[in-house]
Amino acid sequence: MVIWYLGVGSNLGSRRRNIKLAVKKISALEDTRIIKLSKIFEFPPAGGPVGQGNYFNAALKIQTNFS
Repeated sequence: MVIWYLGVGSNLGSRRRNIKLAVKKISALEDTRIIKLSKIFEFPPAGGPVGQGNYFNAALKIQTNFS
C-alpha cells in the first residue's frame, strides 16, 4: 500500500457538508484507509471570478492500493 496526501475544498453550496461527503466517499473506496484528516480551514479565493465565496479546505493522509 502507498501513502497519498490529498487536498479537498469547496466554495459552493454547503461547503462543510461537501468536504464531509468527499471524505466519506474517499473512505468508502476499496483498499483505502484515511490515516489522518486536518481540521477545515477557510481561505479567500486566489484569483478567479470576482465575487466568489471563501473556500473551505482540508487535507487528508490516506493509505491505498491505487497507483
